[in-house]
Amino acid sequence: MNKSQKRNILFLMTAMFFLGSSATDIYISSLPEMVRAFHASATTVNLTLSLYSLGIAFAVLFVGEFSGKFGRRATLLYGVATFSIASLLIAVIPIIYG
Repeated sequence: MNKSQKRNILFLMTAMFFLGSSATDIYISSLPEMVRAFHASATTVNLTLSLYSLGIAFAVLFVGEFSGKFGRRATLLYGVATFSIASLLIAVIPIIYG
């Protein structure tokens, strides 16, 4: 493994760590503004956080199997791509009941 490959792996692992932790932190701090922006109840907005946590917990059950079948790299890249696309879609959807 050359120096360029090591640098790419380090960058990917660092990005994954910060994406996951910052997504939750940013989301939690924006909950009051989301209630105002979407004209929704606090319960509904809090439900989105519960669904996010449930989705993460559910995905953990299958990532090991996918990693064993398709390889770690493919599973990791698919996960990062899915996270990025979902984040983009969430950012542009104008209503909470999408």
